[in-house]
Amino acid sequence: MKNGMSDEFERMSDALQELEEALESRHESEIAVTAEVLLLALTSTPEMAEIFAACEVSIDELTRTLEQHLEETMPIRALDDEDGMQAFQRILLRAQAVGEKSGPKEFSIGNMLVALFAEYQTFSVSELNRLGVTRWDVENYISHGGPRSKPEYPGVIAQNNMEAEDWTVAECAWRLGVSQSTLSRWLKGRIGLSASMALALQRIGWCTAEYWMHMQVSYDLACERQRQAAALTIAQGSRKPATNQQ
Repeated sequence: MKNGMSDEFERMSDALQELEEALESRHESEIAVTAEVLLLALTSTPEMAEIFAACEVSIDELTRTLEQHLEETMPIRALDDEDGMQAFQRILLRAQAVGEKSGPKEFSIGNMLVALFAEYQTFSVSELNRLGVTRWDVENYISHGGPRSKPEYPGVIAQNNMEAEDWTVAECAWRLGVSQSTLSRWLKGRIGLSASMALALQRIGWCTAEYWMHMQVSYDLACERQRQAAALTIAQGSRKPATNQQ
């Protein structure tokens, strides 16, 4: 299988195999390869370290929380975690689909991470969101290879979740207990995220209310910084003394 596959895929596969062996040895039983096991394996790859460095987020903190979560849940999940294994298979298929858009047999750790974000109800995605790493950050890094320019608007994340659930705006509004007009205006950025909307998003299982409020504040601050920086540049330009002309 390695022929034609990228070096990144080989590194990911090797890291996953080593982690599986370590966990099975520790718990003296076979384990289910879940989204959390996969993400923990990815943290040991150089590509993942580069992505987190670009996002200005500590990969060590993610590693610690994943290890603690697995230690607490592994004894009761073992190999019969069918939901976890199905999530792992879905991630692989999505990563392959993302890679095919970039070219034949193209694979990257970034593709795998993007695919993982669709499993938004998992502990893995919850932790990534808590640390401030979003799907948009990873896609931005894949496209441009540099630090993120601005946090993703939270409405975009909600739209991604809606697409994953195959929900229309009307159905999502009904589940949230808000009007279709209110949801549509927020998704389009015409109104800010309210505390009640954040709690409604938490109620349907889309991360915590604190996460959504943090995302909105981060986005608003980034927008205001850009606005003030642009205004300062214009003001400084207008204050430049005129040069003496002969």
